Amino acid sequence: WTSYKANTDPLHIFWDLDHTILCSVTPLPSNNTANIHNGDGGGEESSSSLLKPPTIHHFDQIDDDFPYTPLTVANTRTYFRPGAKVALWLCSKLGICHVYTAAQESYTMNILNELDPNKEVFRGVVLHRTEYPRIVRDGKDLTVVMGGGGANNDDDNGDGASNEKKEPTNDIRLERAILFDDKVSNFKPQKYENGVSVLPFSEER
Repeated sequence: WTSYKANTDPLHIFWDLDHTILCSVTPLPSNNTANIHNGDGGGEESSSSLLKPPTIHHFDQIDDDFPYTPLTVANTRTYFRPGAKVALWLCSKLGICHVYTAAQESYTMNILNELDPNKEVFRGVVLHRTEYPRIVRDGKDLTVVMGGGGANNDDDNGDGASNEKKEPTNDIRLERAILFDDKVSNFKPQKYENGVSVLPFSEER
């Protein structure tokens, strides 16, 4: 029955990025060399107590929300939450995983290229603030992902969203959708019924 439901009426699992499955530190830790890829726990890290120990998977990237120049190799270090990759892989076997983040497109794609280079985990929608700016103000409305209006519509009111509702374009029902996020306020559009609050993951923990 579980296998049948997974194929005919799958669970749709939406994931926030920052402070849910990862955290990013800008600027780069001092006394470090950029572009150190630490997938197996090797390499050296800053001795700062606020930074992750070297056993945690991390990578360096350019986050264009922060200053950088054409000569900048990287300005941000991103750490993956311990156990997150395993949890994501398991969830991908139970349903369809999506990304729903208030980050910009370039940052989102940098992370997905590192986290899921073969596109085996996130097989669903990737929605970020570049495509749907109202995420920042209004929270994460799952009906937008379901085709209920907002993303990729003509901007009728100057805030990145259309006044006109669209017919659903994705076979997603709210009763089969769940959002993992560290910010409870992002659950407001669904009246807090489809969200799972995650303990924030940050440089302090």
